[in-house]
Amino acid sequence: MKSTLVVIFYCLLLAVDANTYAPNKRCNSWFCEPEYPRPKNSKNIECDSITKYDVDWFIMHALKAKKPAPSTCLFYTRGLSRKAKDYAKNKADPKLTTIWEVWPGGYYNKNFKTNNPLRCIMQKKDTERTIYFQNMSKAFASLCDVFATVMDSGITPETNSFDYVNKAGIWFNMEFPTLQRGYLKNLVYQIEAISEDGATRFNYWTRKNVQATSGELKKREAEPGFVDELDRNMQILKDDDADLYPGWWEENEALDDMDLEDWELDPE
Repeated sequence: MKSTLVVIFYCLLLAVDANTYAPNKRCNSWFCEPEYPRPKNSKNIECDSITKYDVDWFIMHALKAKKPAPSTCLFYTRGLSRKAKDYAKNKADPKLTTIWEVWPGGYYNKNFKTNNPLRCIMQKKDTERTIYFQNMSKAFASLCDVFATVMDSGITPETNSFDYVNKAGIWFNMEFPTLQRGYLKNLVYQIEAISEDGATRFNYWTRKNVQATSGELKKREAEPGFVDELDRNMQILKDDDADLYPGWWEENEALDDMDLEDWELDPE
């Protein structure tokens, strides 16, 4: 009897130890990546370097079950993140996928707590944080195949052509060129633009028109000071170069989205 109790006690100790240090199976865990196991309740985690999060890293770490199926990618222009997410989930038929569903919630975490390895990146709004979300956006576009949709607030029954879609943000400067170029076997052949409610839609781009629409990219490349933002070789910008990578979000847009998507990594 005594020996049996000893064995049970020993097994309990092993179970507790394994639970503390084994990789967390939940998708939102930052602490126990298989290659870098950490105590589940760790309070002090070193800041990750921005060089870790290049486009290929995001592609490799997309949730397998959440990767967009062919023809399901929904993009949006500035100010429409909430409406795009709502449309993708509740109104589109079949359902669509936005950038906010593809990675574990921790990768959108803006908290400055010491248990968040992204805290140093998120504090550098005009440099590292911008690069981080630019690379995430290019990775999302790289995962799309066959057909894609973009939502824009300027689209109405009277303004339903290419030039009315916002050209100032990340959609036109990064995601759209990535879709044009394709990634490995993924190749989008058509992009449809829709209004906020999805009632107005038109053919934004097809691959047969690639030369005409790529002309816009060539014009920008010829401009003085143009930065090839699709170059996947990461370059960390100095603070005085931040104007080369203007923030693609409105101040209360992306941060609010991160609040919505934040997963409490270390519940009190």
